[in-house]
Amino acid sequence: MLPSTMPAASPSTAPSPSPRLSVRRLLPSPAWIRLALSITEDEILDTCGLDVLIFIRLFKFGINFLLVGSLVGLFVLVPINYLTGDGKQAGHSHSLDAFTITNITKGSDWLWVHCACLYFISFYGLYLLHKEYEAILVKRIQQLHLMRHEPNQLTVLVREIPFCEEHNAHDCANQSKSVRKKIEKLRHRSANKKQSMNLLESEALRNDVEIERLKEQLRDIGYKIQFIQTKDQLQAKELPVAFVTFKSRWGAALAAQSQQTSNPIIWVTEMAPEPRDVLWKNLAIPFRYMPLYKFGVYVSVTVLTIFFAVPVTAVQGIAKFERLKKWFPPAMAVQLISVVCSETWTQLFRDRLSSKCHSQRFVYIVPFAIIEMAKIAGYVSRSRKDIKACNMVFYFLVGNVFFLSLLSGSLIDQIGEYFNNPRDFPGRLASAATAQVRRPVLSTRDHFL
Repeated sequence: MLPSTMPAASPSTAPSPSPRLSVRRLLPSPAWIRLALSITEDEILDTCGLDVLIFIRLFKFGINFLLVGSLVGLFVLVPINYLTGDGKQAGHSHSLDAFTITNITKGSDWLWVHCACLYFISFYGLYLLHKEYEAILVKRIQQLHLMRHEPNQLTVLVREIPFCEEHNAHDCANQSKSVRKKIEKLRHRSANKKQSMNLLESEALRNDVEIERLKEQLRDIGYKIQFIQTKDQLQAKELPVAFVTFKSRWGAALAAQSQQTSNPIIWVTEMAPEPRDVLWKNLAIPFRYMPLYKFGVYVSVTVLTIFFAVPVTAVQGIAKFERLKKWFPPAMAVQLISVVCSETWTQLFRDRLSSKCHSQRFVYIVPFAIIEMAKIAGYVSRSRKDIKACNMVFYFLVGNVFFLSLLSGSLIDQIGEYFNNPRDFPGRLASAATAQVRRPVLSTRDHFL
């Protein structure tokens, strides 16, 4: 982490001018750690918002949970695993299995210690989650209190407004009552001011010349507007979408969560996003086509997952080629490559394909591809689009990269045992998952270091 502070000391990012060549630029500065620890949560909430605060508290939650779990495992479980069972052989063994639960014999009473530690860690995690939930709930209420005057808190997005054929516009039928009330009000006002109009007529005659001149200008402006805004342009820009503002958040929430008519695909209401978060292009997508857009995105992600399963399975198969020949005899046809190519080239080809860099390169491309797919899903806000993209990336990594690599690698190794002893499938899968869990942890540590 300290080398990452070296760019902060460069002249381009320094708050004051500094010499271009200096030893201070090459030395990492840990001063930012003290400044970062001195910042309070209220300052983070005021400057960066609630999302950043929750993200930081998520790291704190992980540190607290992993610290307690590591202490329990290091000072309780590791000595028990090492000293129980066949302890003499474990003392002379150089394998890490001497420190795992596999060193404990079946039926040993020390297994209850493992169960008690698991219950303790689980309840401690639940306690931390409950504590974080209460703290974040208080922060959320405070944030809503501070943002009570934000326009998006009082605004509802209305979609699929029906088109009025009589007036050739949207929502003219429902406006007839309000227009009639306005006409009655104007008539009443004109009757009251009829007497004052006689006095104003004499003054209005003095300004006839000015009025005629203004009318002429108004007529010219109207001609220009009619020339610019043609009928086709107006129809292209007009959308059956409206932002309706209420006097209270209660009214906005009630209108957004209730169905307005018996037809569920018209007058669709939802809470409006922030003005800077609106995707204006997606407002032109009809609401009735939204399920088709989302279904197309899900199908695309599914196809991407299936295509990714092919190289993962191929890499695992080539890495386990010797065992694959034993359990799957048609795989021996791959040995015909050695007739055309030399043995050295074949070994190099096999080693390169069995390396993990090929699958990792493809994994780095997947998030960008899914983000581009989420753009065509029709979400009206950038935040919702990003959340859905992150969910799809998470499910892709967990379901494909983790479980597919786990099953494809362990399946080739133990396919014979699965058919001979199908009852041992859960135990073998759990033992294979132990090694697979270690890979993303070490990979994440390497990225941060």
